[in-house]
Amino acid sequence: MKTELNFLELHFLIEELQTCIGSRVDNIYAPNGLLLQLHKSGAGKIFLCITDKAMWLAKEKPAAESISGLCSLLRRHLEGKKLTKLEQIGSERIARFTFQTQKETYYLYVELFSNGNVILTDGDKKILAAKEERAWKDREIRRGQTYKLPPAKQNLFELKEIPNDEKTLASLGFGKLLAREIIARGDYKSLLKEKSSPRDYSGELSPIKLEQFKEPGEAFTSFSELLDARLSKTLAAGKEQRISKAFEAKKAKIQEIIDIQTKNIETMEKEALELQRKGELVYEHYQELKDVLEELNKAKAKFSLQEIKAKLKGHPKIKDLNPKTNDVDVEVS
Repeated sequence: MKTELNFLELHFLIEELQTCIGSRVDNIYAPNGLLLQLHKSGAGKIFLCITDKAMWLAKEKPAAESISGLCSLLRRHLEGKKLTKLEQIGSERIARFTFQTQKETYYLYVELFSNGNVILTDGDKKILAAKEERAWKDREIRRGQTYKLPPAKQNLFELKEIPNDEKTLASLGFGKLLAREIIARGDYKSLLKEKSSPRDYSGELSPIKLEQFKEPGEAFTSFSELLDARLSKTLAAGKEQRISKAFEAKKAKIQEIIDIQTKNIETMEKEALELQRKGELVYEHYQELKDVLEELNKAKAKFSLQEIKAKLKGHPKIKDLNPKTNDVDVEVS
């Protein structure tokens, strides 16, 4: 199942999302990525989902309303602000949201490549918050720094010459799906002029009809509707899988602790029984042991432990004496 957008899909999606212009930020959550709850006069609530690789308008707000540190910062700066502009940066997989009041301007950059990122800046593009702070040789995403775009690449919307082999097209940034479609059409510009006609081709999600597929695919009224129907379920299933995996790992750790403690208890019970039996033997042979101790104490007054050890050979009850530790082995019956 497709889980990320290519640059052309983002292009069509941005066109769809222009309906959000004029809405205000009501709230922000983090159910699976980010959820911007917007409100627009005449349209009511709008739910914009943003993940590491895609974004779309959700039909319903996800049940989970958790927040994160990024959520708190975004709420502080964006709540009540009006969305005045939404654009794609060149042919990059980067969407820029402009939120404004009469006195303030904020930019929200949604990067849908690599591991994905969401960066909030002020009107001067000074970074106020980021999902992930990162540093490269020629670019740094860090609070307090000025936001910079990735190193400039050729704008794929403005290419004058298009290679005619799939491998070269894919390496330029079109990806395999678009490369195959260009080859199938024999024309690149027709893709840009194509009208929106979202379809699911057995897991390949597209905002337009693709000629490389013989079957018509399952049609949807909007690309957002298609992404919501497919990706929201994938994300929910992935979250359940992560929760289940974490639960099983925690369960295994607890079981390991229980097994260790059970083994320790068994060892301690065995030691307790041995000590109890030793105590019973001492009690049963108290007088004999008392006599042995008195005998040894009398001998210590006259002889060294080494001398006593030599004299104890053949003793009926004292079998050994350790001069270094003062341990005495006594045999009683």
